[in-house]
Amino acid sequence: MKKEKIAYLFLNGELLGEMEFYKNFMEKKIGEIFCADGGYNFLVGTKLLPKEIWGDMDSINLKELEILEKENKIELKKFDKRKNYTDGELLVKYLTELCYDKIYIIAGLGGRKSHELINISMLSKYPNLIFLTEKEQVFYIKRNDIIENIESHIISFLPLSETVEELSLKGFDYELQNYKLEQGDSRCLGNKINSKVGKINYKSGVLIAILENHIN
Repeated sequence: MKKEKIAYLFLNGELLGEMEFYKNFMEKKIGEIFCADGGYNFLVGTKLLPKEIWGDMDSINLKELEILEKENKIELKKFDKRKNYTDGELLVKYLTELCYDKIYIIAGLGGRKSHELINISMLSKYPNLIFLTEKEQVFYIKRNDIIENIESHIISFLPLSETVEELSLKGFDYELQNYKLEQGDSRCLGNKINSKVGKINYKSGVLIAILENHIN
């Protein structure tokens, strides 16, 4: 069985939890670390070193940046402040091109609401993203998908498209059959997985899930 290729991308939002949680998570799921600008500040004082840091470097700890440049331990890629994409999306595009199976986004939620919302909307373009916090994961749902081994965990489904057509849920407290889920519809909030395998199917649209109290 092919080993998953995993990347961890630290953005400049809120960490939303203790750094110890993220360190433990990364020890269990080994991957490479990348930072978008001030996302590196979360690693200062830890033994964690990113493979690369990208950005205009307007949010990063300047003393730390000087040390990194002097010791030449990691690769820095600097951009002008005037650019067409955020530092985060530039790195996401790059990591996607490198064919990482999963890209865990850390500190991508919280902070400025405009950044949080645009980050979540990236799931419609980059389905391999998983937004990770100590209390929840936010991720893309494929048209024929399953969720395993998380019985009793609360999960919500939200459409990023105008509608998600013919949505069916099996293995949940509240099951659906060929339901038309529209933006603003709260029908799929606060569901619960009640079996070892939850099955999700839909015909068209873009669907994401928010899984609460996930297994570490």
